[in-house]
Amino acid sequence: MPEPTLDPGYVPTSVAQALAAAATYRASRGTLTATDTPSPPTATPTAPIPTHTPTPTLAPTSLSQPGGVVTAGGLRLRRGPGTVYGIVGVLYEADELEITAQSAAGDWLAVIATEGRRGWVYATYVDLDVPLDSIPVAAEIPPIPAPAPAPTATPE
Repeated sequence: MPEPTLDPGYVPTSVAQALAAAATYRASRGTLTATDTPSPPTATPTAPIPTHTPTPTLAPTSLSQPGGVVTAGGLRLRRGPGTVYGIVGVLYEADELEITAQSAAGDWLAVIATEGRRGWVYATYVDLDVPLDSIPVAAEIPPIPAPAPAPTATPE
């Protein structure tokens, strides 16, 4: 079995390889450690506080894309909404996603993963931060790939 790697182009060919790659990826992130609690600052002279501060008016901003978090390790990122599409990467539990669209049936999500990788994931394994019905249905779906030709016997 090939050694797990952090190469973004690496695509495992078995569940065991995907799980090993997930473990390698998590280990590469390191672990967080507690830090010392900082001591409170010492008093310093300050200018007098004004008695009335006007409240600024905030300009409206556009809403960002809906998001989600991967809930399963080794989630395959595919070229289209279905298992017939090729795998373009593997996502890991707690990876954050930007959701751009859903399939007509709502079972697949078009996403942008870390480092800008784009693809489709099975919606069951994503915890959305918005209701599914608020995500638009994809206007364009990649064409279903042609099946690989069956091998033929070569006469001897």
